[in-house]
Order: sequence, then C-alpha cells, then structure tokens
Amino acid sequence: MSKDYPLSKKRRLPLGSIFLLLIFSIGTVWLRLLVVRLAYSIDEVHQWMGRSKRKHDQLQLELVEMKSPSQLKELARTRFHRMQPHAKQVIYLKSSPSRDP
Repeated sequence: MSKDYPLSKKRRLPLGSIFLLLIFSIGTVWLRLLVVRLAYSIDEVHQWMGRSKRKHDQLQLELVEMKSPSQLKELARTRFHRMQPHAKQVIYLKSSPSRDP
C-alpha cells in the first residue's frame, strides 16, 4: 500500500545536499579560474621564450659579423686608428728549438 502525499506538501532537498552542491559549484568555478590563469601564464612564458630566441639569434649573427676578419680590420682602422705596419716596423723573431724537460 502506497502512501498518498497531499499535493500541498512540497518535496525539499535535504540541507546537506544543497550545501554540497554549493561547495561543488564554487570549487568548479575556482578550478576553472585557476586553469585560465595558468594558461595565460604559460602563454606569457612562450612569448618570452620566443623573444629570447629571436634576441639570441640576433646576437649570434652580430657575433659572427664582429669576428669576421674584414670587420676586425675595419674596426681597428676606424675606432682604434690602427694602420697596416710598414715593412720597417715589422720585427721577425727567430724560432728557438723547443726545450724538452
């Protein structure tokens, strides 16, 4: 035999269920915000890495250019006012036999 409930009596969710639903909802929103913040941070790090890589490549190219003999010669001539020595200014050293200990 089934009990008949009057139509005026409403079914209610237990208070504990409402509390758990509220905690779960807040936790879900908090986790989603955390994921968005972390994704933004990761994107910033990727952008920084890209800029750093481009700067590294640019500096490597500049280093290669600075080490080239023609660039060194031009730098010595213009910045340090060095010229090719005349034949009388060059001193040749005699090679001495190596000494064995």
